[in-house]
Amino acid sequence: MIRRMFHTARYLGARVLLVRVLTAPLRLTPLRERVTPTAEQVRRQAARHWLRRQRRLARRWQRHHPATVVIVVPVTAEEAREPAPLRRLLASLKATVPRRSAEVLLVGAGDALGELAAGMRVLAAPQAQGRAELIAAGLAAVEEDRDVVIARPGLELAPDWLAMLGRSAAGSETIGMLVPRLLAPDGRLFAAGLQREAARLRNRYVGAEAQDGPENVSAAVLAGGDECLFLTRELRRRAGTLPGAAGALGHACWSAGLRVIYYTEVSLRWSGAASEHAVPAAWDAPRAARTEQGRLRVVYVTEDTGVGGGHRVVFEHANALHERGHDVQLFALYGPPDWFELKVPLRLFEHYDELIAALAPLDAIKVATWWNTAIPVWCASVIRGVPVYFVQDIETSYYPDHGLVRDAVLESYRPEFSFLTTSSWNQQQLAALGRTATIVAPGIDASVFSPRPDTARARAELLAVGRSQPLKNLALTKAAWRRLPEPRPELVMFGIEPTLADEPGMRYVTKPTDEQVAELMASCTAFVQTSVHEGFCLPPLEAMATGAAVVCTDAHGNHDFCRDGENCLMPSANEQAVADALTRVLADEQLRARLGRAGRETAAGYAWPRRVDALEAFLQELAP
Repeated sequence: MIRRMFHTARYLGARVLLVRVLTAPLRLTPLRERVTPTAEQVRRQAARHWLRRQRRLARRWQRHHPATVVIVVPVTAEEAREPAPLRRLLASLKATVPRRSAEVLLVGAGDALGELAAGMRVLAAPQAQGRAELIAAGLAAVEEDRDVVIARPGLELAPDWLAMLGRSAAGSETIGMLVPRLLAPDGRLFAAGLQREAARLRNRYVGAEAQDGPENVSAAVLAGGDECLFLTRELRRRAGTLPGAAGALGHACWSAGLRVIYYTEVSLRWSGAASEHAVPAAWDAPRAARTEQGRLRVVYVTEDTGVGGGHRVVFEHANALHERGHDVQLFALYGPPDWFELKVPLRLFEHYDELIAALAPLDAIKVATWWNTAIPVWCASVIRGVPVYFVQDIETSYYPDHGLVRDAVLESYRPEFSFLTTSSWNQQQLAALGRTATIVAPGIDASVFSPRPDTARARAELLAVGRSQPLKNLALTKAAWRRLPEPRPELVMFGIEPTLADEPGMRYVTKPTDEQVAELMASCTAFVQTSVHEGFCLPPLEAMATGAAVVCTDAHGNHDFCRDGENCLMPSANEQAVADALTRVLADEQLRARLGRAGRETAAGYAWPRRVDALEAFLQELAP
């Protein structure tokens, strides 16, 4: 109880703790549902408490740092003639920026600014200049050791905005530019940084609700619009003379080895019009991704190398491309795989910043393989290389109770990626998100997973993947097995969790080799898998390749190869339906034989050479 109270105060604040203490007796009454917060309410309370805490820390930071920021306000001739938006911006600056925290520099026609410039520096610039030129002139006039904010007329600032941006920039060695969240007058999102769409850079998430969703995830972006930008002194030191165009500023930041970060904890209002920005010519230049001999250069990135079907597919890709003569590496955190023979060089890193620094200079096709690797790969591909996102599953399904993580997953599906996926279900989900993906399904090693005439099938033995991951839904397999009439068949499971075989009649094979798995599949009476969801689901296909009868539930990603009544039985996902299907298969030898023959025919179309042909063709198109 004391520990729970401590965490409530820490993550939700003393106010929430007090309310919960006072309402605790009501949770023992019928009013329980009315006084118990929902998960969404808790999440929002935590977000508000976090923001309040960040503001307090930012104000404290600002008090201990002298004025280092110059706020450059570019004023076009039209804005000088109709100064109402400029007046509002200047009033907002006076109300939200503490004295001695920053200096304001107006850049425009000095005579037109008139009394608006009272108490501020003015940099006179020809009236004929556009906004980009005005910004460039302002940046050139500021000392190199000063941070710079670009703020356009039409911007309405919020309390502590400058302290929040300044503290965040000062606390990072990789940030060159911060882009605050911009809200339209109606409260919807106006801009969340810029993304590329064809030949232009356009605002991300325009019109989205400002409360929830991937638009509320702070993340790296290509560039920010020129409505409001925070440029660090480190960027100015590394890059030297900076351009004024928004896209060119973003490119200069990334070229200097620094990142442009969309920062959601600062929300500002923008009442001006939407604008588009030109894509810097350097971003349109062909990207090198080949060796001098013309072979592909490919780097796969995984978060770790532990046992898993997704890692197996990635490692098979890498080995197969290597065997075809291409230059392939694997970048990962943590140690090498002790369960798979990897034939390509493996580079290990302590953290993602270190990985990004090593990956960014390479001219290669850079392949993200998990949502948490996507943004590091994207960051390492902004200037050089070709970014690819290999989506083996829509990974929001792994986080049913974690809305912030689901938002981060969705935010990782950037339009600058070329997408590769494993199944038509994944392809359809990506299409709903506006992303086009090419399907290259996993392959079967036919030399391992094949019928074994010398191996006799057991009369009563069920085989299953033994994993506790909720999506695998092993509990349904066990429950259906318990419903089978006595004497029940033995339930054999394999994997890395031997404690799952916790009842009489169950057996677990720990860390089997591929050869041993294939032997288990070739000798079982039937293979069963009752997953709730899979991005593809390779084990049933491998079982089919050995001629095993397969019973599986609808797991979305298995739609491409599972055909109910033809090469498998696909019962409804309930105990009795699965038990009935298992009973049919166990009792009917002819049914098992028919399903086994059809399964072998299906699996033949998934032999690895054909899959690698498709993979290689996809990658060849990306490398000029």
